[in-house]
Amino acid sequence: MAVFKIERLVEFPDENSAALRRTYEFMISRGYRYAAQLTPPKFRRGSLLGHLAALTPKSWRATVTITIPEKETATAQCVFEVNTTGQIVTLLEKDFWESEADELAAAVRKETAPNKSKKIAKAALKQNLTVLGLAALAAGAAMFFYPAATLTMAAGVGGAAFLLVFSAGHVWLLRQAHDG
Repeated sequence: MAVFKIERLVEFPDENSAALRRTYEFMISRGYRYAAQLTPPKFRRGSLLGHLAALTPKSWRATVTITIPEKETATAQCVFEVNTTGQIVTLLEKDFWESEADELAAAVRKETAPNKSKKIAKAALKQNLTVLGLAALAAGAAMFFYPAATLTMAAGVGGAAFLLVFSAGHVWLLRQAHDG
């Protein structure tokens, strides 16, 4: 299983219980489920099936572990572990998770952070739908213009065209991320 990991050490201004409460409220508001009875507390979002079919990083399977020491230290450790199996992670998708971690850190610190991750998730969806649409268009064109003797052959040619354009689109996006 491929995992993308992000970690934040966050100082907060008040008692541990208040920081934990803010953390819990933030995570629930973002669609995470609390994995009760675990120490340190863990929050999970996404499912394996949803993860594999996801068009936005918001639907990927993720686990967030929050460690706030019981002593009166004012530092929390927040670790995001994002399952990237079956995904071609683009710059926008990495930005989504960095933004989500920054927004959690702001919530723990008792600050208001702009919901940048929501905008980034929409941009990633648009990006992925564009690549998917171009791949589907290429598959349809290949099936239409290829003089196939059978429907099975036409579907095979269409499928190959789809995979070729889909892969090329994601390679292009990865190069954009690497160059930018």
